[in-house]
Amino acid sequence: MFLHALATAVPPARYTQAACWDIVQRSPVRQRLSKRSRLILHSILAGDHGIATRHFAVPDIENVFDLTSDQLNAAFRFAAPQLAATALTSALARAHLVPAQLDALAERFLDERVSSHVKNGSPETAATVILDPPRAGAGAKVVGQVLALKPKHIVYVACDPIALARDLKPLTEGGYELASLRAFDLFPHTHHVEAVASLIRK
Repeated sequence: MFLHALATAVPPARYTQAACWDIVQRSPVRQRLSKRSRLILHSILAGDHGIATRHFAVPDIENVFDLTSDQLNAAFRFAAPQLAATALTSALARAHLVPAQLDALAERFLDERVSSHVKNGSPETAATVILDPPRAGAGAKVVGQVLALKPKHIVYVACDPIALARDLKPLTEGGYELASLRAFDLFPHTHHVEAVASLIRK
């Protein structure tokens, strides 16, 4: 199953390289930068690096270079959900789908693979299955379908450790050994922790 559609979204406010450099020039933070840092900034914003414009998800662009990392993270957290929704809506439109169809599409795909495995035997027994579910986790039905496929290796990418722990229980009880588990702090200064678990069939 492939969805032949891809989309992205950016904040509506767009600034040229020259406009960004003008903002740096007017910003009080410029005076606090070392000469080397100013030269690096000038090279980035005044040089030709194939970037014509930049987008910023902050309401007050004049003070963008004065914001702390916490304030920038807060601006990102505020803008990211809407941008993600815009990108997803565009991608679904290109794929001629509506959001309500996605769960049914994924379930149908898994059902077909499991049915084929049960009927004919399956090459999945030597394959790797990568699970990257939403924050709610894969859930009992999907875990059961993956167990029916009996892949050699399962990689579970989780954005909620609690949901991961819940789903690991039936996987380990179903014949898989937790080979490794790593946590990644992809969203500093927030409580969100990503994790990647690797499971091998015993």
